[in-house]
Amino acid sequence: MRTTSWISLASMTAIVLTACSESARQAPTAPAAFEVTTNAQCQFGPMADLVRTYFSTADRPLVKSLVSQMQSLYNGGNRPAATDKGFDILAQVESATNNGRQVGTPQSGSTFANSVLACMSVGAVTLPIDFSQPLGVGAFAVRGGPNDPANPVVSRDQFSGVGLQESTWPTVFGQRVLLFGTPNPATSFNELLVAAPY
Repeated sequence: MRTTSWISLASMTAIVLTACSESARQAPTAPAAFEVTTNAQCQFGPMADLVRTYFSTADRPLVKSLVSQMQSLYNGGNRPAATDKGFDILAQVESATNNGRQVGTPQSGSTFANSVLACMSVGAVTLPIDFSQPLGVGAFAVRGGPNDPANPVVSRDQFSGVGLQESTWPTVFGQRVLLFGTPNPATSFNELLVAAPY
């Protein structure tokens, strides 16, 4: 069984989910809440510059537009709408990564994601978070919004994931969340695939 730790960042709450896949099909454990402190400054200039380090030329105009919209909302004092726009940007990180359109390394994607999170109202979060593994072999996904995917979040090695059987992401979390995780290399490799790549 390989265990993956999943962390969810949402407004005022951080949730850790642990899921496991094996032939016995054990159910994942329930979410557990925790609090940490924030220490990052919101800086839109460097965030906009970082777009070119991770996104393909084709994806850059959309992401830069989202960053500009987020900045306008943030500077106008509409932090909830700026946070929602931040989730839209993180969903673009997910899309580029999962579809092989990123031009940067997982580390450059991690730096970009941290710059976005620094401008979001996601509760007390210590930044930077190292997303290089989730953006490499692991998983990085936004769920819970009306236009977000409803499918399970599966690691790129297809052996770890988290999903819902009898509910929806908005019902479970009540808001948008960022789920990310990394396979645990210290576990055995007697596994079954949990899903097709997304």
